[in-house]
Amino acid sequence: MKKEKKLKKVLIIKLGAIGDVIHSTMLAQSIKKADPNCIVHFMTSDFITPLLENNPDIDKVIWFTGHRRNDYPYLIFKGLSLLFERYDAVFPLSNSIRNYIMMFFMFPKQIIKRSKKRIHAVDCFYNTAVNNFGEIEKPKSLRIFVKDELKNEIQERFKNYPRPWIIFNPGGANDLDRQGRIWVDDYWKELGNSIIDTYGGTIFICGSNKEIELHEQYKDIKNSVILTGKMELIESTALYSLCDLFVSGDSGPLHIASALDIKVLAILGSMPEYIVRPYCIQSYVAEPNIECKACGAKSCKMLNEGEKFTPCMKSIHPCDILNIIKDNNLL
Repeated sequence: MKKEKKLKKVLIIKLGAIGDVIHSTMLAQSIKKADPNCIVHFMTSDFITPLLENNPDIDKVIWFTGHRRNDYPYLIFKGLSLLFERYDAVFPLSNSIRNYIMMFFMFPKQIIKRSKKRIHAVDCFYNTAVNNFGEIEKPKSLRIFVKDELKNEIQERFKNYPRPWIIFNPGGANDLDRQGRIWVDDYWKELGNSIIDTYGGTIFICGSNKEIELHEQYKDIKNSVILTGKMELIESTALYSLCDLFVSGDSGPLHIASALDIKVLAILGSMPEYIVRPYCIQSYVAEPNIECKACGAKSCKMLNEGEKFTPCMKSIHPCDILNIIKDNNLL
């Protein structure tokens, strides 16, 4: 049953990480589906805002200067700058002191916290909407909107590279913080060469500035193009939207790809599938072939000193990924 008192204007706050921000757009989508007249504002870190600026479910994207996250005068200023928006409700999607400092000076009518239940983030945000807007249909997918002009520009830039286009997002910059989420370097190489031998095409290696040196090793993959650190986030997103298959471990780019209506294959080790699975219709998952998996821990107790790759990720072999691609006609 719907609440009698409608929320006319709301603010969603999710400063990062990228995957969490993409998941939280489900809240905006659900709110607009329940009440198209509700005004939805969304505050996120400046480098993420381009991913939200063309979203019709968000009436206004508010920039937050990421490197000033712990700058208290800035937090006060940011809150005061939104005082006259007169929000009926603010959804702080993380329990951080910076959010509460800003909200104190915004003076919203109510603060609505997200559920702490350990479920997929998309379901969590959807449930938050249901609890405040009544029973509504759950959207089947996330949505990121990339301008056609940018897609055309990227298409023109890479037009001479043969199809199919496969994106590899190996990650690697956060190994110490993300044990059990990074696949074996040599496995990426073996998989890439097997794909090219079987299907032809081009392998695009994508990643952040922190991964430039690490990803140079993937030049050993046939028909590979190393784009790590060479494209803005929104440019990479445009390329993802044009690819035939996106392959990645649990990461922000994985969840960006899941919002683009493309084929997405996730390689998951320590993170439970029911929590981090790509939320899209064309999603596929490769999981470990051993009992020790999906522990959700940040550090692996099975990892010996000096080792980089966890047993759960090492148990997923390139042939397993290739079989998923073949069995589901992904290429």
